[in-house]
Formats: sequence, C-alpha cells, structure tokens
Amino acid sequence: MKHGGWTDDEVLLTFKLYVEIRDDGRDDKAPIKDLAKLLGRDASAVRSAVFAPAKDDPRWTRSRPSHGLKPSARVLWDSYSGDLASLRRIARKIEASLRARG
Repeated sequence: MKHGGWTDDEVLLTFKLYVEIRDDGRDDKAPIKDLAKLLGRDASAVRSAVFAPAKDDPRWTRSRPSHGLKPSARVLWDSYSGDLASLRRIARKIEASLRARG
C-alpha cells in the first residue's frame, strides 16, 4: 500500500468516483474498496480523498466531511469539475492503464 502523496492520476480517479456517487446516488462502499485495491491504498484513505471535494461543493447534498481539498488537488478540481466529460474520459484511460499493469 502507498502512503504519502497522491499522484494527479490518483486524484483524478477519486474525483471521478466522487462525481458518480454525488450525481448517481451510488453506494460508496464497494466502489471505494475497488478503487483502493486498484491504487494499492488503504480504503479509508481513498474514502477521505473521494469525499474531499464535498466540503465546498454546493451540489453535495449529504453531510459534509471535516476536511476539504489540498491546494494541489484544488487546482485539479477547479480544472475538471466544470468539464465532467473530460474527467470521465481521462479517468477511464487511467483506470485501463492501471488494470493493464495488473
């Protein structure tokens, strides 16, 4: 498992999952566990990263987390939160690459 800093690719994958949970009302337990396994990270760390945008997202309707995005992640969120099609397209490519590496 990785500890420490997150790569931009990892952060983009957490954003994609956050948007899916936010917009589709998806259950978050299984997808978070799946993403944690793909990234080689602890599920609780992935859960924190996935829900970090919710702190400041007006579209989030559930309880808000106590912490938000780190500055480097905020730059990515600001770049992609208004272009979800690009976020999803890039995240699919990242996921495919990670799965291919096995």
